Amino acid sequence: MTCIGPMGVPRPPEPVKYFCGVLASDLAAWAWVVPRLTERLGPVEAETPWLPFTYTDYYDAQMGRPIERKFAGFEVLGDPAELATLKHWTNELEQWVQAEHPSGQRVINLDPGWLNLQQVVLASTKPAGHRIYIGQGIYAELTLWFRDGRWTPLPWTYPDYREPATIAYFMDLRRRYRSQRHQWLKSCPSGF
Repeated sequence: MTCIGPMGVPRPPEPVKYFCGVLASDLAAWAWVVPRLTERLGPVEAETPWLPFTYTDYYDAQMGRPIERKFAGFEVLGDPAELATLKHWTNELEQWVQAEHPSGQRVINLDPGWLNLQQVVLASTKPAGHRIYIGQGIYAELTLWFRDGRWTPLPWTYPDYREPATIAYFMDLRRRYRSQRHQWLKSCPSGF
């Protein structure tokens, strides 16, 4: 007879570091949303400069050209289970900017995600074979996987997330998260 080990015991997940991938055709719109993002997610801890976004014309009809890209990571750690709620909230924030913008056009796209030591995960409203439904009409996508000491893109990883500068940014964000996680583990109750 084969012995079977003890059954796994469910426990709460460790906190994660939230970030936002931002596309904008009017860079001033970023200044409109930062106070709201930081009120919800804590201060911006690390962000990239704006860079031209030339990987697809998918957003051109809605947002116009040129479109620029940046990433912003937030200082406060959060619950990974909040990703679906956060995606709905950032969609509402985009709609607010559109309603307030003089053009009445969509000028900003906010894609929230989170990072832990092993994963960079994005939220999406669109189903796909590599996305997992997490509730509220939202899907989670593993975008980068930490393997052999570096972030590794997957077959479906967006081209801008494959860029060396983006990988370097997420390495820095992971380093920051690792330090915060270490402090969290020292202060949390046993069981982790």
